[in-house]
Amino acid sequence: MPGFPVHDLLVMIYALRPALFKTQLLHVDVETEGALTRGMTVADFRPYSYAERNVNVCLQADTDAIFDWYEKVITAACLARA
Repeated sequence: MPGFPVHDLLVMIYALRPALFKTQLLHVDVETEGALTRGMTVADFRPYSYAERNVNVCLQADTDAIFDWYEKVITAACLARA
């Protein structure tokens, strides 16, 4: 969503409307020894990996549906205060 940073908002929307997101359970770890990747999170996308899948990773979001829902929530809240 260019120009509109909504990271915290997306967490709340995912909690309330998870169908608006495409996620995948993956093994994710933090690289602590790499010269080029130290401190980076690394997700294992290999289908044959035996590593424990420990994080539900968001791969895609339905931005149009998210903005539509957000607008409805904000509009309803404003009307309720009027």
